Amino acid sequence: MKKALIFLVDGFEEIEALGTADILRRGKVGVTTVSVTGKREVMGSHHVPVVADALIEDVDFNVDMLVLPGGTTALNDCEALKKQLVAFAEAGKDVAAICAAPMVLGGLGLLRGKRATAYPGFEQYLDGADFTPEAVVTDGHIVTGRGPGLTFAFALALLERLQEVFQKKIGNKHHVEVETIDYGNTPSSSLTFDGEAFNLKLQIPRGKDGADGLPGESPSITEDGNWQIGDTTVTGTTGYILSWNPPSLSELFSKSPQAAEPLGIVIFERAAH
Repeated sequence: MKKALIFLVDGFEEIEALGTADILRRGKVGVTTVSVTGKREVMGSHHVPVVADALIEDVDFNVDMLVLPGGTTALNDCEALKKQLVAFAEAGKDVAAICAAPMVLGGLGLLRGKRATAYPGFEQYLDGADFTPEAVVTDGHIVTGRGPGLTFAFALALLERLQEVFQKKIGNKHHVEVETIDYGNTPSSSLTFDGEAFNLKLQIPRGKDGADGLPGESPSITEDGNWQIGDTTVTGTTGYILSWNPPSLSELFSKSPQAAEPLGIVIFERAAH
């Protein structure tokens, strides 16, 4: 599961923080809201109190993305946050900010030479950026958003960034959520991967050129986005892990994968919560 931290300070824009958290969680991203105020309860700009999941001094920064909502410039006063933003940028990890918050990135020099957007009037704080008044701008590992009315566009852009590692494009139609796993030759009936439980859905042994009397068919994608393996159809590809030995996704859709050892195609389905 991908993970993101959303930072809250008194005066934060509620729709930008909570709307983004909602969309990311619906997209199976592990979101932690983080208070930088020293207290869990944080007051939004429209006087909506929110209890954060954690305090910044206690949070684990081993995550995939840092997200800064706007509504106020007060996040710019948090040195601990700014230190982490610089570390993430230097490591090529994703950083996102919307509304007034891109000014924090601008002040740190993280937007120099990059395309970026911000709330009208905050262009002057985007030091060295190529400002554009677009709703959402992604340049490398930095995503910026224009303002509260564009929260959904911003959040969906973040979700797309976070899901990229799990998605592989098949032709021009289908996106299949897959990861290759080197399970050896005897996969178990269940496994835990990236913090989630999966159960064995289907196992099709396969030998080189059909050796050992095993089927030699390669998997293919049907028009409706299912996997077709010989006479077997696996529906609902999202939420599955597909693996074989050797674990090579590029070989998966070739007609004649070459391997010295027998191959096995194994599909694990995400366990019901």
